[in-house]
Amino acid sequence: MNEQLRALLAEAIRDANLHSQDIPAIDLYLDQIMNLVADAQGKGAAHFAERQLTKTMINNYSKDGLIMPVKGKKYTREHIVQMLLVYSLKNTLSMTEIKRILCDVYDKDVPLIDCYDGYLATKPDDRELCLAAVDTVISRHSYDMESDADYFKALLELCTLSDYFRCMAQAMLLSRYPDPEEKLQQEKDEKQQQKSAAKQQKKAAKAAAAADEPEKSGEEEQA
Repeated sequence: MNEQLRALLAEAIRDANLHSQDIPAIDLYLDQIMNLVADAQGKGAAHFAERQLTKTMINNYSKDGLIMPVKGKKYTREHIVQMLLVYSLKNTLSMTEIKRILCDVYDKDVPLIDCYDGYLATKPDDRELCLAAVDTVISRHSYDMESDADYFKALLELCTLSDYFRCMAQAMLLSRYPDPEEKLQQEKDEKQQQKSAAKQQKKAAKAAAAADEPEKSGEEEQA
């Protein structure tokens, strides 16, 4: 890969994130949160800075159960990390898929802030891996990036890799994280089955008692 293309691609993936240690320990209003996020994103490439986190987005995250319930109008550091994870994941996964992951994570008390910090710490390595992948694509097929045809073929390969990574992420998701709606329905079905079983046991016990009654009556008459 020539230096011009490498610089172009390196800039394309130069994002900037709000780290947990940069979030105040006190609870914040929405306007304060959006300013914090915007300041952090402004340190990255222009197209990342333009993708603003909005009040509408945060309200939708809350309404859809993607972030934990909020008391009043202020959000804790944990809430802010939750909305930042949704904001990041939505570039690859659907809101339904994100909810599957986060509902399970919340239920299991996974240390969310630690995971978030660890995730951000891997990003520089991930950027290098992405650039190395492009190098591999170009060198493996001996693409001449000055050629329109080879440039187009390399672009198609990057799109394919992106799609494959998304499919693998979805496969991991389906393997580990249950659908919240299916889980609720399963719990409802199990309760219904338990209720039906208890009803059948009660009915069987009543029938057994009724069958035993004539026997007792006959014994009393003989006596």
